[in-house]
Amino acid sequence: MKRYIKEVLIFVSVLFLATNSLSLYRSSDIDAKSLDLDGYILADSLSLDRSAPLIVYVWGSWCPVCKTTAPNIEFLAKYLNVITIATKSDGFDRYAFETIDDSDGRIAKELNVSVFPTIIVYDKNGKAFFVDVGYTSTLSIAIKYMLAKVLP
Repeated sequence: MKRYIKEVLIFVSVLFLATNSLSLYRSSDIDAKSLDLDGYILADSLSLDRSAPLIVYVWGSWCPVCKTTAPNIEFLAKYLNVITIATKSDGFDRYAFETIDDSDGRIAKELNVSVFPTIIVYDKNGKAFFVDVGYTSTLSIAIKYMLAKVLP
C-alpha cells in the first residue's frame, strides 16, 4: 500500500511540475502589463475593492476548457476580487461573476491573449503578479491571489 501511495505522490508531483511548466511557457506571450486597470475596463459600475489584488479571467463561451474553469472562477468571485472578460462570446450572463463583453476581441488582442482561458492575477498596486493559461484549479488560483496579497 505504501508503494502505491508513493507512486501516486510522485505522479502528482511530476504532473504538477509539467503542467505549470507548460503554462509558464504558453503564458510568456501575454502582455498583462498593458491592461489599463483604471481605464475603460473597470467602469464604476463594477464592484471591486481597489485596495486588494484582482483576478482577471479572459475566456470565451465557445471554449470547452473555459466552461470547465468557469465554476472555479464563479466560486472565487463570491470571496475575492474577480472580473472576467468574455471574448467574442454570448450567453455569459448565466454566470454569477462580473463580465466585460469583449465582443470584438479588442481587449484580448491588447493583452496578446491567444490561449483561452487566461487568468491574470494583479497585486493591489495593479501590477501583473501571475499569469496562467488553460485549466486552473480553484485552489491554485486562490493561492496565487493570496500570494499577491502578501508578497508585493
